[in-house]
Amino acid sequence: MHHKPYYVKNLIKKLEAEVGYIDVNTSTGLGAIPISNAEVSVYVWNEQEGETLIRTFTTDESGKAPRIELPVLLSNIGLSGEGRTQYHLVVRAPNYHTVIIINVEIYPNIANQFNVNLTPLRPDETHRDERVDIPIQTKNK
Repeated sequence: MHHKPYYVKNLIKKLEAEVGYIDVNTSTGLGAIPISNAEVSVYVWNEQEGETLIRTFTTDESGKAPRIELPVLLSNIGLSGEGRTQYHLVVRAPNYHTVIIINVEIYPNIANQFNVNLTPLRPDETHRDERVDIPIQTKNK
């Protein structure tokens, strides 16, 4: 039989060491034309500290960013979205609208793939952010 605080402390240590992955492909024309040299930025966000840049990657000639390895966030485990720490992705390229993906969740040893379609700016258009909110996943007991 485990003493409860000891068990929980060890469970947290185990989860902190787990990582997951994000694969990002950028294109335009509904996937027909890859966008090279797009900037893919990963941010961590929580209510106390706000948004913090983790790292920025650049897509290659096929529109792919290098595989991004991220730790599983412990506060993503639970029933409520309040007070959660989350990952956000920001994808930008010159002459395209920026895409912001909110609530990216990382699962142990799983690669999440994001195929990001960037919308070109028209000559008469000003830059805008296109926000994509991923619904928060909850566990049912």
